[in-house]
Amino acid sequence: MDVEIRIRRRGIKYEQNTTVGVSFINKETNEKREYDVFIPQRVAQLTHIWTLSDQNAVNKADAIAESLAQKFFKGLKEYFSVCPNDEIVYSFCDIEVFVEKPYALNGVKFSLKELSNKLSRFSLASMIVDERENDIENKRKSMKKKIRTIMKTPEDILYALENRVPFYFFKKEDDDYRTTKHDVRLNLKRIGHSNYALEISDGVWGEISEKELLTYLGHYRHGYNRGTWKLLSPSKLYYKILGKMPLDSDLKVMIAFLLQNRTQDIVEKRARSLMADMAEKYKDRVLIVEDSQYTATNKSKPITKVLVKGQRTDWLLVENYYSRNNRNDPQRVSTYCLTTIVYEEGDTLPDGSIANKQTRLAKWNGPICINTGGKNPSLGDQFASRMLSLMNDSSVSERVSTISNYYTVEDENRIRIPLMEEYTNEKDTYDEMCRVREQ
Repeated sequence: MDVEIRIRRRGIKYEQNTTVGVSFINKETNEKREYDVFIPQRVAQLTHIWTLSDQNAVNKADAIAESLAQKFFKGLKEYFSVCPNDEIVYSFCDIEVFVEKPYALNGVKFSLKELSNKLSRFSLASMIVDERENDIENKRKSMKKKIRTIMKTPEDILYALENRVPFYFFKKEDDDYRTTKHDVRLNLKRIGHSNYALEISDGVWGEISEKELLTYLGHYRHGYNRGTWKLLSPSKLYYKILGKMPLDSDLKVMIAFLLQNRTQDIVEKRARSLMADMAEKYKDRVLIVEDSQYTATNKSKPITKVLVKGQRTDWLLVENYYSRNNRNDPQRVSTYCLTTIVYEEGDTLPDGSIANKQTRLAKWNGPICINTGGKNPSLGDQFASRMLSLMNDSSVSERVSTISNYYTVEDENRIRIPLMEEYTNEKDTYDEMCRVREQ
């Protein structure tokens, strides 16, 4: 039996997938269990197709690995609650690993959570090996090497090697009475069996042991307050890593380096990249515009607008200028629906004139209240999630009542506009020929 794992990552235009072999052995008889006709639920949870995506995983650096580990955790727990004397054999690129209860992987004892994390990492590693290697023997060698590395490396350190090391510090602003917290990410490299190098300033690396790194990550990843690697200022981190206090010039360079590696900036950059990829992939349905004609203050910072052509109508997404300084706002993007209104002969039109025949006009109606889930969603993530949803507005309208309220006429009577920059003014009204109508 197999489990097929399909992964859709933001910023990657194609779907990644891998197939992992799964077999079940009775340890008492050493016989393989066969499930040909009827597959119990406990077995079905560990096989078939798993589809994972990080499109809506806001501020999660390792969303795929965590979601995959949860699937293993749930499936293994249920299976071993019914068949505690069985052994499960997974095959990654033809390299087998054995799972049993009491929870152990290839004879090494782990908690169920740790074991699930290891299997998740094996699966993602096999996906990479499948893509890079064509020769079967090379695949086996590469996979065996990755399994050894994952087995001997703690999960927190695997996370830090792939997603960089989290750190935060507080900095006084120029007005000297307001302090801002900055979350940043630092580069990490393995330099020995249980030693690592951490980049704390531009080109400045210092050594940290595995034990110290785990204590550090306990606080900066999980929030534990144990040991001395907690609540560090930049100067104290410099001292603990390099063994000496920094000069004033060293500290200034370090803080500038840390500010260039802020987590929010990294998340925003990834989300903006996803937006650009979507606009490239769906050229006939998405248009991104940077509007520099915004008449509020500070014209040097244009606002972002996105025109989206849905299945039923057209949508306009506009950056909320006044939320720029509030990164925790789940409504940093205003959503407008192109609504068509039918005026009968004799009705008063918006410009005050009287219709001499049946007249259809379309206007941007909104902003519509749509919240983005997750903790502190970035501006780019808010744009991307709305773009994906509104391209398929027929189905999303059934789940989001605030959207369905804006469908006021039948499909054949709606005015649809071209995918052009001149139609991105949320204050405009259009006639049946898609011409801007004077207000």
